[in-house]
Amino acid sequence: MNAGELLHFGLLFHIIGFTLVGGSTVVSLTMYGHFWKQYAQDKSKGVAVMVATSKASAITTIGLLLLVVSGISMMLVTRGAFGGQIWFKIKMIMLLVIIINAVFFGRRNGIALKELITEDTSGKDKTSELASAKARIRIFYLSQLLLIVTILLLSVYKFN
Repeated sequence: MNAGELLHFGLLFHIIGFTLVGGSTVVSLTMYGHFWKQYAQDKSKGVAVMVATSKASAITTIGLLLLVVSGISMMLVTRGAFGGQIWFKIKMIMLLVIIINAVFFGRRNGIALKELITEDTSGKDKTSELASAKARIRIFYLSQLLLIVTILLLSVYKFN
């Protein structure tokens, strides 16, 4: 396999990883919206939707791993040709922000929501806390989507 084929192979997996991350983020945002509607009508149905929604984080993790591994492989094949360009440096910073946001805020919000749901379904009134959690989760997913779209734009409209 020559360097050009390796580069295209790496790019293919990079696009697949990017699609998985972006797609699973959109699905999670949509499913959480569905969760809140179901939870307001029937708490047990809402919990079932939340359980199904939580599976999307595994897809996001797989996508992020594909992005990192394929990105490193493309950098090795091109001997770091893009590494010095401004758009690439911004893209890397945004990727780190996505990962940090997911690990520290997304995960924390998900755990907090599960605890609130457990308390709420056991009879304690957690209406105001759930409203706050709803807003935080929405902000998390919208910020992730904004970062993903920005990375996509930087990748398409490269500038030096």
